[in-house]
Amino acid sequence: MKRLALVLLLALFPALTAAQGIESDGPAFDEMLSRINEAMATGDDDAIYATLNAGIREAREKGHLTPGWSIFYAMLTDAARLQKNNPAYALQLAEDGLALVAQSDGSYEEVGWVLMVSRAYALADLGRHAEAVEVGRSALPPFRKAFGDEDADEFAGYVDQWERGELGDFNRSSLDVAQDRVNQAETAFGKGEYGRAIELAQSARIPAIAGASPDALLAAGLNFRAEHIVGQAQASLNRPRDACASFLSALRHIAEPWEGSGRVTWRFTPELEQDRQMLYRHMSRLSACAATLGNADLANAALVEAEALADPPDWRADAMVTRASLLASTGSWIEAHELLQEAVAVAETSQNSAIISSTAFYAALVAVKTASLREVAVPSQALIASAEAILHQPDPPLGHAFVLRETAQTLLAVGQTDVAVGFAERSVMIQREWVQQSTDSEFGTDQARIGMATAVETFLSAAHGVAEATAPAEACPEPEYRHCVIVE
Repeated sequence: MKRLALVLLLALFPALTAAQGIESDGPAFDEMLSRINEAMATGDDDAIYATLNAGIREAREKGHLTPGWSIFYAMLTDAARLQKNNPAYALQLAEDGLALVAQSDGSYEEVGWVLMVSRAYALADLGRHAEAVEVGRSALPPFRKAFGDEDADEFAGYVDQWERGELGDFNRSSLDVAQDRVNQAETAFGKGEYGRAIELAQSARIPAIAGASPDALLAAGLNFRAEHIVGQAQASLNRPRDACASFLSALRHIAEPWEGSGRVTWRFTPELEQDRQMLYRHMSRLSACAATLGNADLANAALVEAEALADPPDWRADAMVTRASLLASTGSWIEAHELLQEAVAVAETSQNSAIISSTAFYAALVAVKTASLREVAVPSQALIASAEAILHQPDPPLGHAFVLRETAQTLLAVGQTDVAVGFAERSVMIQREWVQQSTDSEFGTDQARIGMATAVETFLSAAHGVAEATAPAEACPEPEYRHCVIVE
């Protein structure tokens, strides 16, 4: 297997050498040849992959692709499958590369044979064994002629395995690839790299497998988890409409069709605690995003399902917070306040410090917002204390940026601008630092910049309020807007 892997991964190196001695296949081809040789000199697989991927994308967009580019397609095809565990992308690359070979005068025939073999492997990885066998059998004679009997016999052995519905040593099951992708997506989400989490989770989705076999159940579970992660990341990026759509779409993998009313009929009985917890979180998050969109019926139906799953006290407290949020969204602020006070008591019995602190924070937020309705003094010190308690935690579930933003906006809304400005400024600083150090995808970083713009607006409003209260009508002498009034 190792020998054949080397053949497929390195067979193009002689082609690259030869390509430097033939007539130019266009300036773009020559430039790419130089770029990939420089990348190869580093010995960094990720740099080689990134150079190939970016170069092919740019050439395709600019219309610079010629038959010679099939060399780079062949290299990227195997890198996508073996290095990045992405057989679907590898299959697309193989087919696009073969289309370029078909346009040539026969100069890139051997590249075409390598692409055919790579296409067969990608098909097998995706579980399309019959197609893999057909492609592999047709590629075997020219492959034998080009690379000899030893490598051809090894490849023929893999084709025989595919014909029996098995995967060879040189293959990875699409289920294994999907599992890795989901795990990577969950890690990215945990690091706050929401754009990357979406990309990884979307690439993890695989075709459904009919029946109730272990593989069918695993495929359904992986697809559910992938779409759940997408929904969570979209919600974290303040895209509630997209998040709701993803959460609802995820349910189709593990439940009968559900219209957002009545009870959900699960296709399996969630007996394990980890399964119940996953479903609880899913329905709770669906309820929250539906409430944000003003869809009270969907929010309530989803929350009923979550509450039915919420057995431990920390889950019950979390469900009570969601229920309070739904009450507040319908204008029942006093009821929301009272329920959150109960939730605090329930949370304290859980011995889960994260739930205790987050429940206390939500209760303090609503206590401030309802102070005038309850005809009591604004309990801002309790809110500040609960916020600081979370801000001193290294990685709280609510996130530092969220706590800073909500605290600043709530204090600003009740006229406590002198305190709000400090939280607002810290919110801007923490989000700016995150954007500057971001390793997230371009999409995720752009969404973070949008969030930072909202934080800046809150900061400016609070700073202006402070200045207006202390020095009315005083214009800003310098670009220093914290302690002066901005005069239009």
